[in-house]
Amino acid sequence: MPIYEYSCPEHGRFEELRPVEARTIPALCPECDKISERVMSVSKWVMGWKHLANVKSEPAPEGAGYYPKWDD
Repeated sequence: MPIYEYSCPEHGRFEELRPVEARTIPALCPECDKISERVMSVSKWVMGWKHLANVKSEPAPEGAGYYPKWDD
Protein backbone atom coordinates (compact mmCIF):
# COMPACT_ATOMS: atom_id res chain seq x y z
CA MET A 1 0.00 0.00 0.00
CA PRO A 2 1.30 3.46 -0.84
CA ILE A 3 1.69 6.36 1.56
CA TYR A 4 -0.29 9.48 0.65
CA GLU A 5 0.13 12.99 2.02
CA TYR A 6 -2.83 15.07 3.20
CA SER A 7 -3.15 18.59 4.57
CA CYS A 8 -5.31 19.54 7.54
CA PRO A 9 -6.41 23.20 7.48
CA GLU A 10 -5.57 23.46 11.18
CA HIS A 11 -2.61 21.10 11.80
CA GLY A 12 -0.81 20.97 8.43
CA ARG A 13 0.47 17.98 6.53
CA PHE A 14 0.38 14.34 7.57
CA GLU A 15 0.92 10.99 5.87
CA GLU A 16 -1.41 8.02 5.72
CA LEU A 17 -0.98 4.47 4.45
CA ARG A 18 -3.99 3.69 2.26
CA PRO A 19 -5.03 1.38 -0.57
CA VAL A 20 -4.76 2.84 -4.08
CA GLU A 21 -8.55 2.77 -4.44
CA ALA A 22 -8.88 5.23 -1.51
CA ARG A 23 -6.32 7.76 -2.80
CA THR A 24 -8.93 10.35 -3.85
CA ILE A 25 -11.06 10.05 -0.73
CA PRO A 26 -10.25 12.81 1.80
CA ALA A 27 -8.62 11.60 5.03
CA LEU A 28 -9.38 12.60 8.60
CA CYS A 29 -6.71 14.52 10.47
CA PRO A 30 -5.24 12.27 13.21
CA GLU A 31 -5.27 15.19 15.69
CA CYS A 32 -8.67 16.82 15.18
CA ASP A 33 -10.66 14.52 12.83
CA LYS A 34 -11.24 17.34 10.30
CA ILE A 35 -11.57 16.37 6.64
CA SER A 36 -8.21 16.85 4.92
CA GLU A 37 -7.57 16.92 1.18
CA ARG A 38 -4.75 15.03 -0.48
CA VAL A 39 -1.76 17.13 -1.56
CA MET A 40 0.92 16.36 -4.12
CA SER A 41 4.35 15.68 -2.70
CA VAL A 42 7.74 14.61 -4.00
CA SER A 43 8.80 11.10 -3.22
CA LYS A 44 11.60 10.85 -0.66
CA TRP A 45 13.20 8.25 -2.93
CA VAL A 46 13.36 10.75 -5.82
CA MET A 47 14.75 13.47 -3.58
CA GLY A 48 17.54 11.09 -2.51
CA TRP A 49 18.52 10.38 -6.11
CA LYS A 50 18.64 14.10 -6.92
CA HIS A 51 21.00 14.59 -3.98
CA LEU A 52 23.26 11.76 -5.16
CA ALA A 53 23.42 13.25 -8.68
CA ASN A 54 25.14 16.33 -7.21
CA VAL A 55 27.72 14.43 -5.15
CA LYS A 56 31.15 14.05 -6.75
CA SER A 57 33.25 11.15 -5.52
CA GLU A 58 37.01 10.95 -5.42
CA PRO A 59 38.82 8.88 -8.06
CA ALA A 60 39.98 5.38 -7.12
CA PRO A 61 43.58 5.08 -5.91
CA GLU A 62 46.31 3.92 -8.33
CA GLY A 63 46.38 0.14 -8.70
CA ALA A 64 42.80 -0.35 -7.50
CA GLY A 65 41.64 -1.54 -10.92
CA TYR A 66 39.56 0.59 -13.26
CA TYR A 67 39.28 4.25 -12.38
CA PRO A 68 37.93 7.14 -14.48
CA LYS A 69 40.09 9.93 -15.87
CA TRP A 70 38.87 13.21 -14.34
CA ASP A 71 38.90 16.35 -16.46
CA ASP A 72 39.57 18.69 -13.53
